[in-house]
Amino acid sequence: SALKETASMYDAVVQKNTEEIVSLQTDIKKREADHMKVTTGLGEELANLRSTYESQNIEKETLDAKIERLEQDTEQQQHEYNKKLEELELEEQELEERESELM
Repeated sequence: SALKETASMYDAVVQKNTEEIVSLQTDIKKREADHMKVTTGLGEELANLRSTYESQNIEKETLDAKIERLEQDTEQQQHEYNKKLEELELEEQELEERESELM
């Protein structure tokens, strides 16, 4: 009876950890999709700016400043994305380690 209770308790913990891992994996996939949208949007905006520069002969200094800001924004977004992805992967790894300890 105590053994059944312990096994049931462990099953519940493993189930909870499994649900947390699935939730984290879903979150990672959502963040990757969001990141791709942002990156694509920034890339399209950058391409549009360059096209405008070439076709309308806008002052070079003005456009260069806008491009630089977009590239910095993209770098910042990539940095934040990588940092969050590392945090989520670490959480997933910790959950997997806890789950394996329970088995």
